[in-house]
Formats: sequence, C-alpha cells, structure tokens
Amino acid sequence: MLLHAAMTDTHTGNESETVIQFTYECLGGGFFSLDEMKDIQQLLQRAKSGIAFLGDAKQAIGARVDKMSELDNFAKLIELLCILQNMAWTDEYLMLNADGYAFVVENSYNDRINIIYKYVQKNFQRAIPLDEIASLANMTVPSFCRYFKRVAGKKFTRFVNEIRIVHSCKLLTEQQLSVSEFAFNSGFNNISHFNRLFKDITTKSPFNYRKQFVKILHEV
Repeated sequence: MLLHAAMTDTHTGNESETVIQFTYECLGGGFFSLDEMKDIQQLLQRAKSGIAFLGDAKQAIGARVDKMSELDNFAKLIELLCILQNMAWTDEYLMLNADGYAFVVENSYNDRINIIYKYVQKNFQRAIPLDEIASLANMTVPSFCRYFKRVAGKKFTRFVNEIRIVHSCKLLTEQQLSVSEFAFNSGFNNISHFNRLFKDITTKSPFNYRKQFVKILHEV
C-alpha cells in the first residue's frame, strides 16, 4: 500500500483534506479485473507510486470529491467510480515516482504498524532514534529491527527517509524554497544526503523534479 497520510497537508499549511478509503476487493474479488474496469485498474497500479493531479483535472476532481459527502450511499458509490474513471482518463498528472515507498502489510500487523507509522508521520522532521521507536512498539531495538524489516520489507531508517522524501516532493510542487530549505523542512540536516536519497527514490534530482512539474503545469 502507499500510505496516504504521507501525502497530507499536515506540514504544508493547507487547511483541510478529504480522504476516501476503499479496498481492491470492496466490490467483489474480480470487479476491478472486468474489461470495463481496465482503465481504472491501470490507474490503481500507477497509484502505487503516488500521483499528483494538476490543472483543470485537479480542480474538477477535487470539486466532485468535496461534494460526495452530500450524496446518499448508492450515489457515493457511483460517483466514486466516475471520479476514478476521470482520473484514469486525464493526462494532467505527475507520477511521484517513489518506487520503493509502497509496501504490503498483512492484516495481522496493521495495528502495530499503524501506531508506528502515525508516530513517524508526526515526528519525521526530527531524528527518531531506534530505541525511541522500539520502546513505542514495546520491543528491544534488535527485535524491532527484525520485526519491521520482516513486515515492511525494508529497514526502519529507509522507511523514515521515504516519508521525508515524499514530503519534500509535495513541498517542491507547492512552495518556492531553496533546496536546503526543502531538505531541512523534511527532516534532513545534510544537503548531500538529501540530494542522494531524493534521486534514489524518485529517480530525479530535486531541481529536475520541480522542472518537470513546472513544465507539466505550463502544458495543461
């Protein structure tokens, strides 16, 4: 899964957000595999790496999402499918390219992982020592490291850095700051380390990532 809270506005100053959650099997095990759902299925695959919608598509989709709360349950379901179809058809989007960011967690691990994730999301702008997060999970440091690697498929430090990089991606598309300011606001205190990790996770330098985003904005 791509943990949605990593893309929230908690640290960027925006006033609100709307979150819609659904499982791949919510309409039946094979629903999104139907030929009629092909475009939406491809959208959901792309979304594993994160997608930022832009321009007119962003405004139109956002307006429809905001109005969903006014609909009855059946109408909400139909509207959700329509919104997903519009997302699938538009070319006004930017792939965030956080290729290593998505990970699969078994249901039996969700409670503990969610506690860990929410804590990291709240504190990623500072150093989070392993003994601190291990204590939160009621584990020793070695036990926590083994547990997290088994569940998430990556080391805890990598997980924290991915959250920081995804946050910096959001800042790059919303604010006019220097690279050093992006790095520090995302929890990094070393610019070289930030640049190296940013390119490792997104496949682009911070400069080229923003350049691509600006180019797309001018084209739509």
